[in-house]
Amino acid sequence: MKWIVLIVVLVVQSWRPVLWQASLWRQYAHWLEVWARRLNMNTSDPGRWGLGVVVPLLMLWLIQKGSTYLGLEYIVEGMVLWFCLDFHQAVNGLTMRHEQGVGSSAGESQGLREAIEVALNHAYRWFFAPLWWFFVLPGASGALLYLCAWKVAQWLSSEDKEEGMAWRFVGLLDWIPLRLTALSFAVVGDFEEALFVWRGLVPRHSSHLLIAVAGGALGITLGSHTDSDEDEEVLMDEADLLSTEGLLWRTLVLWVVVFGLLTTATWLR
Repeated sequence: MKWIVLIVVLVVQSWRPVLWQASLWRQYAHWLEVWARRLNMNTSDPGRWGLGVVVPLLMLWLIQKGSTYLGLEYIVEGMVLWFCLDFHQAVNGLTMRHEQGVGSSAGESQGLREAIEVALNHAYRWFFAPLWWFFVLPGASGALLYLCAWKVAQWLSSEDKEEGMAWRFVGLLDWIPLRLTALSFAVVGDFEEALFVWRGLVPRHSSHLLIAVAGGALGITLGSHTDSDEDEEVLMDEADLLSTEGLLWRTLVLWVVVFGLLTTATWLR
């Protein structure tokens, strides 16, 4: 049934994108700040993490319990997923950059590279990662868990990004979906080149894995995936923007089809 909920959400979002999503997350951050001050929590207090992650999940659990009693559980799932997923913003960002026109200078090329990396990161953070956890965990709790954990890690910005508890938890949540997304980019793109880049990552668990492999799948250089700067940098053009947009759409279709097949197999058991 989750697959059907996903299809409905994607159709609704294509017709009416979630324009107020950013505003709601800003309200969420404001709510965290207000209650953290009221409860006298300092930045390193684990209670701040619990406030930002556990409390929303508990509220969702209560809502889902009530909606199940009323027979509205799938409507609640769809509303939460509609709130959590945002694929179109990544694609629209590339489209807008393309419409602005592209020059041939090194500065323009670097701007295109950054726009592509932002779009890839956005698609992962706001679509592929929460979608993975949506299918893994019961109800809509997985998608909300991922985004709340990521937002709280950003909120606790004074913690060290590598050592802080919040970022370590996000890294744990990222481990599987990040690699599945990178593998998906390879499957729908230049598989051989993407695999070559992946094998050459220094270190193998580099945080740049997703961007670097996506670059390999597109036939361009993205991120810092090598330990050498000897390769001559190739200037990018508008064709690379269109290729990235196509890569994201093909990856979305791949995930929807795979999840659909898994759902069908579950129904037939």
